[in-house]
Amino acid sequence: MVLLKLQVAVFVLATVDALTCDWTSGVGKLDPYITSGNIKSFSVNSEDECRAQCMQQTSFICASINYRTGDGNCQLLAENTQTATISSSDSQWRYSVRPECAGIWQPWTATTGYYLNSGVQKYNQISTSDLRDCMSFCLQDEDISYNCSSIVKSVSGDQCEIVNKRSDDTGVTPEVNTDYQYFNLPLWYSDNSDSTTNTRVRNYGSAGVAFMLLFNYKIEADGYLVGWKYMIGRSTDYCDSYAAIWRQTGEGNSVVFNLITETLLTPEDASTGGIRFQFVQNSTEVVRKGDFLALYVEDLSISGCRGNLVSFRYHLKTDPQAYKRRSNPSRDRVDRLTYSNVVTEWRGVALRAYIAEILKLSGDPVSSHTDVSSGEIRITWEFPATTPNQELTTTHFKIECSDNSNFNTIMSSKVVSIDYRETVISNLTLQQPYYARVSTVRNYNGEELIQDVSTASSLFCAERGKLPPEDVIVTESGTLEPEEERMFTVSVTSLEADDCVSSVTFTHGSRQLSDLIKTGPWTLTKQQG
Repeated sequence: MVLLKLQVAVFVLATVDALTCDWTSGVGKLDPYITSGNIKSFSVNSEDECRAQCMQQTSFICASINYRTGDGNCQLLAENTQTATISSSDSQWRYSVRPECAGIWQPWTATTGYYLNSGVQKYNQISTSDLRDCMSFCLQDEDISYNCSSIVKSVSGDQCEIVNKRSDDTGVTPEVNTDYQYFNLPLWYSDNSDSTTNTRVRNYGSAGVAFMLLFNYKIEADGYLVGWKYMIGRSTDYCDSYAAIWRQTGEGNSVVFNLITETLLTPEDASTGGIRFQFVQNSTEVVRKGDFLALYVEDLSISGCRGNLVSFRYHLKTDPQAYKRRSNPSRDRVDRLTYSNVVTEWRGVALRAYIAEILKLSGDPVSSHTDVSSGEIRITWEFPATTPNQELTTTHFKIECSDNSNFNTIMSSKVVSIDYRETVISNLTLQQPYYARVSTVRNYNGEELIQDVSTASSLFCAERGKLPPEDVIVTESGTLEPEEERMFTVSVTSLEADDCVSSVTFTHGSRQLSDLIKTGPWTLTKQQG
């Protein structure tokens, strides 16, 4: 008798509870440590509406709120409990601290009562009592001899210092000083882009007729848009200016440009020109490496937008080429352009996009039977260490399984934190092979933003098992004669055995005849006897 021993199993992933994105809140009011009072104050209908207002700010990162239940007074703060103190004397007030998952944002990090002096250089100093103004000066400053990495702000005075390093940089030692407070710049902020935004871009002024330009300055990595730096002339009531990111598909005459995301530029002081920084805190659209920066104006009154924003310069052959919309008789904006819609011109631009970069797995996930019990499988993946431009972008991993390679049907899923590099899948009861994938995910207001997906390189089963003889078809080839060879063709009709078994063992009685590595249909030749 010839017996074929095969091994096969499958898996089921344990589900987990839904993600949450809770604001830390309590009775009382936050009193800012640095800022003199709140940044903005207005009336709303609910605490949730006040939180939503916090997330929609573009001129500063709102870190917390105070909400008064009696009259709906909503206060937005640039500080949270890192520096602000909680005053619980008035039970009419409730405070809420914004969590990291509420918006694609990164906070200024602070430590109360410390001063940066040793191991740093201080390049500039302005006089302001407003913490927001001090932060904005750091973001907007364009002195090419240094980069602003943190600020030092006096607690009771008007002193604001621009510092070239962060408190956690090598050689920097924070010093105790209760009269001062330092804030580290968010780590995603970097001036490494090819595009430039500085005061040397001259001759910005009238846009003439409404225009649209796609600049040949491209995004350097996949991620989320979190801010723009741009130069503005002055804004008007009849023209809206936009910065945007577009994506190219196709080449040559078949090229198509599609809008990915756009931002209405809204400087608080519209009457004067200069460099502005604008946050985009809640963009959930992933921008990709190679996407184009764009700048355009929508003319709402057929005025020509004279004196409105222009953040570019004309026709210098030292500048890269830009795609310009060929004609725009309606003077409006569109979300798609083809080859016939554009012409190329030399254009310099005072525009920069800031991207919170997405972290990606270093390779495909791998399944193994290492240190697992019967009915389990181990999934392992490699993930790079966090680097400065990637702070807080990825919040967890999601492991999913499916019975098809397109993952049209998700049988089950599992979520683990970014501290994990492997997980064990248990309760393996289904008798068929499965596909598995690992995704990097951002928790956004309790919802998942899938960022990058890597699939296990092959089907796998959870453990080695056996198939009964009746599930295996063995056929002979030819007529057996003494001392002649015998040919057996072994066929396994079930899917799980054909795709999951890596080897086959033949036995005759109590004696093993051979091992054969599976390469497709199994054909075995043995000597008679």
